[in-house]
Amino acid sequence: MSNSLFQELSAAILKVQKQAPVLVAVDGVDGSGKTHFAHQLRASLEKAGKTVVVVGIDGFHHPRAIRYRLGANSPLGYYSDSYDYDAFIEKVIKPFQNGGLYYTSIFDVDSDCKSEAKPMVVPLASVLIVEGIFLHRTQLLSFWDYSIFLDVSEKTHLQRNIDRDPRKNDPKHLEQLIARFNERYKPGQNIYLSENTPQSHADVVVCNDDFTAPFILSR
Repeated sequence: MSNSLFQELSAAILKVQKQAPVLVAVDGVDGSGKTHFAHQLRASLEKAGKTVVVVGIDGFHHPRAIRYRLGANSPLGYYSDSYDYDAFIEKVIKPFQNGGLYYTSIFDVDSDCKSEAKPMVVPLASVLIVEGIFLHRTQLLSFWDYSIFLDVSEKTHLQRNIDRDPRKNDPKHLEQLIARFNERYKPGQNIYLSENTPQSHADVVVCNDDFTAPFILSR
């Protein structure tokens, strides 16, 4: 793992001057390694003496009935209906801006039920790292004090989605997985990339094809 990269990113985040917690986004397509990257960044910031909270946007999914209202394979539905951004702003962003209680999750997408996560007090002078897809969309863009976009090849994008599926060794399931990726997920994320151009908004774009050797593509 490239410690120098995380030291550089941590130094840039630490330069943000504000009394409220600093809000950082780690964005990228599905399978770009956002969760792993966010926790590596947290470790680096903690070494520098900061209190860090990591929250994943996946804890703020809409119920299945909303996510699939345009059809289970709809790319537009994937982009438009996956997440409850109003709840995310209310339960995470506003508490970190103004103080109070925040939630790390309100919905369990696997069980399609409300989450049992408990509210927690926002730590003073902390850094909030939010990791997930679609974080540079217009309604979220203004919240970030610093943002990172993880860039990966289409091959990596697909392979990581395959690797983390517990049924990937079932040939029929694998065929369905790849078909769904090509019909819903890849074109849905292409809508996001086209409409929001996250690479142009991010403070830094990182190539994350290799987990052990990420590197900066552009600032």
